[in-house]
Amino acid sequence: MSNEFAVQFTPQEMIVVVGARTLENNKVVFAGTGLPMVAITLAQLTHAPGIIPVFEAGAVGSLLTRGLPLSVGCSRTTSKAMYLQGLNSAFELAQRGYCDYGFIGGAEIDVYGNLNSTMIGAFPEATKSLPCAFQAAVGPVTWPHPVNEP
Repeated sequence: MSNEFAVQFTPQEMIVVVGARTLENNKVVFAGTGLPMVAITLAQLTHAPGIIPVFEAGAVGSLLTRGLPLSVGCSRTTSKAMYLQGLNSAFELAQRGYCDYGFIGGAEIDVYGNLNSTMIGAFPEATKSLPCAFQAAVGPVTWPHPVNEP
């Protein structure tokens, strides 16, 4: 048996697979658009059917069986949801600590493992500001665990 399949993957595919493997069954996951939704779908379809996704637009506990949502506000995120209360309720769950994981997309990761989801470049000379509401709701995010700077 050759190793050809073990080395033929993109960085995005690796992020999805590692993210999906990290997610545990029956845990609440605050979900961002893009690769986090792909990872949550993979986890639901493989080893963690009881994952409870919380989408920024307010759908909670959806079953992602209608195909991959285009964004956190896509109608597919509401399929068989436990409830749909809107943006404020979704962020309140995160702020109150009811989410076991926060899985969001990031623009860059620094040498210490810190996820940047707010801007590209140093403040105030940032070259691009990013629309990440989760950052504003719960503060700085690191994944899978915080790394302290020396």
